[in-house]
Amino acid sequence: MRRPMTKIAVFVLLLFLGANSCKRSEMDTMTDRCLSGGANACGQLADKYRSGTGVDRDVARAVELYKKACRGDDRGACFTMAGLHRRGESVPQNVPLAVEMYGQLCKSGEVISCYTLAGMYKKGTEITQDYKKAAEYYELACPGPYLPACYELGRLYETGLGVQQSARLAADYYTKSCRNFEKCDAWDKIELLYHQSCQTGDTESCSLLQDLKARRKSQPEK
Repeated sequence: MRRPMTKIAVFVLLLFLGANSCKRSEMDTMTDRCLSGGANACGQLADKYRSGTGVDRDVARAVELYKKACRGDDRGACFTMAGLHRRGESVPQNVPLAVEMYGQLCKSGEVISCYTLAGMYKKGTEITQDYKKAAEYYELACPGPYLPACYELGRLYETGLGVQQSARLAADYYTKSCRNFEKCDAWDKIELLYHQSCQTGDTESCSLLQDLKARRKSQPEK
């Protein structure tokens, strides 16, 4: 009985070593690419060191790799570093630097950074509350389209915070946030806002209201 068991044990050991060899090979390849200037590889390597996936967890090493990846214009790494600075996670907390980084990413078209910055300005717990700036950054995120940004912008127009209050624009932005007509829960609110805008003499709102009512009526009952 011992010899078959020994063969099985050796077979399992070889499988284990083979799997680890593949993992090491993957890490080696990623490391080589990072050292050769591959920013994305540095960012991926940082993720592994941060989570301890396929390698011993080393947060300090991860931070250095994120920095290198960010310098190489890996936007995902820059976003991660901004978050680390914002929370003071693994690096000294530096909210102004995080805001600056989010702003740069937003300008480069990273709508999640625009949305994050808008939320910070709207909430006002980490930086000075500024509804106008919140609206500006939600506006940049919404055409992405980043649907939560459209919804938040609708709320600002509905309440008149940071923007001139407008039932029509609130309804428009709420509508943009509803990608799936059947699953959207905002139609009652949108219909009411278009009705309010229609009552002020906005004929286009009246038309949109009628179209919305007709479309809702045509939907199968839940």
